[in-house]
Amino acid sequence: MSGRGEAGALRFAGYAAIFDRVDRGGDVVRPGAFGAVTAAQVPLLWQHRPGAPIGRIEMAREDRRGLRVIGRVSRASAAGREAAAMLAAARIAGAGTGGGESGHAPDAAAGAGDRGGGA
Repeated sequence: MSGRGEAGALRFAGYAAIFDRVDRGGDVVRPGAFGAVTAAQVPLLWQHRPGAPIGRIEMAREDRRGLRVIGRVSRASAAGREAAAMLAAARIAGAGTGGGESGHAPDAAAGAGDRGGGA
């Protein structure tokens, strides 16, 4: 996590998915699952709620470890302010790609079953 940029937004970096780890829901994300994903394709939602966007993802790409993201949390909404406060206090236990909780503090793997990118 790092400082602020646009009008009080809080910038962060971490993993939205970690490869080859079983998450709390029993799911495993495999390398290649995200292919050539772009930041525009990855929403930044609070508690996986589609109606609660809290900012934007600036960069998303697969590396050896998982899906690495850099984003900004906007403080324009109550949900954004809550998320920014929790990030600043290191109280976020994980992030995810939607569908489950991972437990990887801002490094997360969540999903629906085995997400593979080819065998």
